[in-house]
Amino acid sequence: MLRPNELYREELSFPVALWATFALGLAAVFFLYAASAEPAGGNQPPSGYFLGMGVFMALVTLVVFQFRRLAISITLEAVTVSFGWFAYRIPFHNIVSIFIDEKPGIVYGGWGLRIASTRGKLALVYSVLNAPRVVIERTGSRYAYFLFSTRQLQEVLNIIRQQAGLV
Repeated sequence: MLRPNELYREELSFPVALWATFALGLAAVFFLYAASAEPAGGNQPPSGYFLGMGVFMALVTLVVFQFRRLAISITLEAVTVSFGWFAYRIPFHNIVSIFIDEKPGIVYGGWGLRIASTRGKLALVYSVLNAPRVVIERTGSRYAYFLFSTRQLQEVLNIIRQQAGLV
């Protein structure tokens, strides 16, 4: 469902991230439990180790949980793509060109947020598996290119071209 001021909205879910979140959450619970339990033998690590590992695993769980869904929002002013807290926004006046990425997704290391090289320049990649990617060439950033996955490739290309004045 579109929010106010949105021209387009898409969410791509990634169920593997939920399974990974569940497994990491269990590990965090185990470590936090171990920190509070009585040591069973003489060669046990100190409870501070388990507490530290429990907190660390809980933080990792929160980060991985953010990657369960890729959200794409196109408004009158900009394109915003996010994995939970990790959002990237490009105003239309910074877009130079837009095209379809021809490389296989594995080139970028699979699913997630990546920094890669495209056409010899730095690129920021928000990618999910089994979905084609759009490449936005932009100005005003250290990333010359921004790539993101979408299941509605032509619709996204057309809307961005129109809003950026590239038609």
